[in-house]
Amino acid sequence: PMGALQAYSRAHKLEPGGRASRALAYQAYAIGDYAAALGAWRSVGADRLSADELLAAVTTALAAGDHDQAARWLTSYRHADNALDHRYWLLAARAFAPKDTAAAVSALERVIELRPEVDVYRELAYASARVGRPYAALLALERAAALDPDNMNVQTELGYAYWRVG
Repeated sequence: PMGALQAYSRAHKLEPGGRASRALAYQAYAIGDYAAALGAWRSVGADRLSADELLAAVTTALAAGDHDQAARWLTSYRHADNALDHRYWLLAARAFAPKDTAAAVSALERVIELRPEVDVYRELAYASARVGRPYAALLALERAAALDPDNMNVQTELGYAYWRVG
């Protein structure tokens, strides 16, 4: 992996924003070098990224902690009339979470409409609790428990949610 990363980095320096930049972005992300991956995606430019590449770039920005960049790429994705599927809404929820928890809750509710999953219900519960909706958090955890009644984490969180609402 390091040899590939070095070769992609050299090629990226020779032609920033080209094919090697995409390869560098994926390889750097795979080894956890999110800053290098983010820089590689930025060099390509949103207008030259495919729908899947935009979502990969958003994932990289979130891993790097750059929620503003993630939101910009999500806007580019949406304006390009790409499918607003569960992947889009889940990434949107994660991009909004630090600054706009209510928007994150709305995005998570869209994800659940499209593909209800235990982990998404758990994220919805956390976000609901952050915006002061303990009953909504409890309901989300009850739904998660209905999907996976043997999930120890869900059962524990459900216990805390019951305790919080009294």
